[in-house]
Amino acid sequence: MLCFRFFPGGHDGGPARGYVTCRLQLLKEALEKVFCGNAQETDAYKVHVHDVASGFQHNEPGEKKYNRTLSYWCFDPGLCMKEFVKLGVKTILLTSGTLAPLESFAQELKLPFQIQLENPHVIPANHVWIGVVRTGPSGVPLNSSYRNRDSIEYKIDLGNAIVNWARIVPDGLLVFFPSYSFLTTCIKAWKTMRLSSFIHDSMGSDSAL
Repeated sequence: MLCFRFFPGGHDGGPARGYVTCRLQLLKEALEKVFCGNAQETDAYKVHVHDVASGFQHNEPGEKKYNRTLSYWCFDPGLCMKEFVKLGVKTILLTSGTLAPLESFAQELKLPFQIQLENPHVIPANHVWIGVVRTGPSGVPLNSSYRNRDSIEYKIDLGNAIVNWARIVPDGLLVFFPSYSFLTTCIKAWKTMRLSSFIHDSMGSDSAL
């Protein structure tokens, strides 16, 4: 029998505070997934070693423990759809406002879309402006890459840009962020600098940030 022992509190010479749990079935499933495909399917997977914050209940308050994690990620959604077909799934219904064009989406999923429905956009074309805003009001590049997104100057200029747009765009704004965590850090920074209240006031008393 194969077991894994976890020591969330470290080795201090005292009684082990870890627990032993049997993970043989999980290991079996992982090995089957790694070695079941052909060479072409194997190329769709990538190995990633990273640290994940531990949620173990015996961690001390304010203490962060990290577990080294070996991940095996699939970057081909078609392989997942292939598994559904093997399971005998007869119908898959996909709905979204951002799937078009459906031809390329069907190629990615490696599934034929026998029935397709694409409705026209509800917003008139003369109400839409598409462009790239490269810099904020102070000239800071609006680049949300991993290297740049923690910059306080970037967050300030991004917030000021949203304030300026909120002043001239009626009835609110819909702003997309790369992730929820980045959205949270931006709002936290803006509240510290009182930019969130400016955005709220610019969009009206009934708006929410």
